[in-house]
Amino acid sequence: MYKKHALFILLFIFLFFVFGCNKTENIVSVNDGTSTAETAPPLLDIKIDDILTPQQIDDALGFSVENTVVADEGTTVRYLSGDMLSYCEVGMMDCEREIYDSTISLYEDAVDTPNLGQAAIWSNDAKQLVVYNGEYMISITVAVNVDNNDELLICSRQIAALLLEKL
Repeated sequence: MYKKHALFILLFIFLFFVFGCNKTENIVSVNDGTSTAETAPPLLDIKIDDILTPQQIDDALGFSVENTVVADEGTTVRYLSGDMLSYCEVGMMDCEREIYDSTISLYEDAVDTPNLGQAAIWSNDAKQLVVYNGEYMISITVAVNVDNNDELLICSRQIAALLLEKL
């Protein structure tokens, strides 16, 4: 009985090593003779941080951008002040209008913001402007020490206009 269990365990271990450890990656050769693992195409065909410069964020929000962080495979860029207390986060997503509509339905305090893209809303609670231009959904979130949210909306609209102009 002991031999049957031991044999079964050894057979299981052998099969595990043969089939479980035989994972391969697709390798793509490059003309210079090196090879790399295949990767998925980028989520966006543009680079947000190339379109919106730190100086433009400085001008719109009134704080000096000391650090720029690109995240989420290039779909989000956070422009940070030196003290890290103020920031502007810009996110983009290639999507259909239905995705935009379902996204904005989640904002309980959404207020339509006219004359910006095909559609736009502002959320005071999230301090976020969400814009749809027919191809991209753009979100601009701001955290700046200002007296009221109307000023944040004005700043966010300015950033959105810069971005929309270059798309």
